[in-house]
Amino acid sequence: MPVVSSQLRHSGGWTVVLPIPPWIVAVVVSILASAFTVMGFVLQKQALREPHKQPWPQIGSVVVSPGWVAGFLLTAIFPIAGDLVAYSLAPLSLTAPLSGVSVVLNMVIAPWALSEQLQLFPDVPATALILFGCCLTTSFGDHASQNQLSAVDLCSLATQPLFMAVVFMGTLWEFILIKQMRQLHEEMERLAIRRQQNPHLPHVLRPAIAAALCGAAANIGLKAISELIRWHGFARQVLFCGVLVLPAALFQVNFINRGLCLYPQSVFMSVYGAVLVLSNTFFGAIFYREYVALLSSASRFMCFSIGCVLILAGISLFKYREHGGRGLGEDSTVGASATCEEQTSLHLQDPTSQNKDDEHASCHKNPEAVVGWILRPLMMIMSVPRPLMMILRQSPCKITWNQLSK
Repeated sequence: MPVVSSQLRHSGGWTVVLPIPPWIVAVVVSILASAFTVMGFVLQKQALREPHKQPWPQIGSVVVSPGWVAGFLLTAIFPIAGDLVAYSLAPLSLTAPLSGVSVVLNMVIAPWALSEQLQLFPDVPATALILFGCCLTTSFGDHASQNQLSAVDLCSLATQPLFMAVVFMGTLWEFILIKQMRQLHEEMERLAIRRQQNPHLPHVLRPAIAAALCGAAANIGLKAISELIRWHGFARQVLFCGVLVLPAALFQVNFINRGLCLYPQSVFMSVYGAVLVLSNTFFGAIFYREYVALLSSASRFMCFSIGCVLILAGISLFKYREHGGRGLGEDSTVGASATCEEQTSLHLQDPTSQNKDDEHASCHKNPEAVVGWILRPLMMIMSVPRPLMMILRQSPCKITWNQLSK
């Protein structure tokens, strides 16, 4: 069999010959970056759990201790370098879903390193759904080689009307989430203490989505930087792009630490990683117009959408986590030191506890209901009218209400 090789050309004149397609190299690098990311967040979580964290300076939800700095450097240096390599070798809609691998690694490493409780249900099926959904979105993403993108091309992509509208909606959503977290911070902290093993999923989603939206903006900027370095290497252009990316990256770090401070890493990072996959895929596909190739085939778009639905289903399963069990200890004032009577009292005081117990009971008594709930969105996607798909393929950016009503 002939050996498949690929050539990567740089504007400086040098060429790199790879024995395998570049997108495979991007996949491997992305998986390694996910492993470093999980280990870095474990160090940050351990720093946030230290009982003597008060003497260290605090910026927002970030406690700047030596342990946190070590974890931050581990999540910043190796993953960002890996992302720059991966983004320069493959489309963002292909490499972004691979961050779902971090969900699996997090579910394996966090319980072992942080003494968190792993529940076979729903943690294992939720992780499996997220991983399978990421595999589908990766398999049916855009695998085409990237064309050369100059600074002018990147500016043109950034000023697309569709992308600007999506950025406006994302920014508006971000401000709404920040406002809600400021208004509900006391309630979120109280429920996080009372429900350590089954945190309130809507509360978990707020910092997770806020961090994921900022992460999507930062990843688009990182891919733009990788394109500039790969083809041009003008320092002032790279620096300008880096300045634009920096605020989003800082807000991303703050919201991640907010979630880590309140919730178990095995839950929060799994939810955050899944939401980040969806955000990166959606915003990246719009910015780099990768959705054009995705919408060129109805079956390809359907399989890609099924993958996204499976990711959402995996996130939703975390609401079925059980009360009780081995807590997080140092994470809160009520943990390993609380007696059984105190934990029971706090559970009874929680206004949402009874509803949660009812959900658990119905879930375990009727597991077919959970399966049906997961499959129902898949059947809805498969029943998408064919005329709508034809409209999307012909003109993805020019859909009118008249066309949809026909």
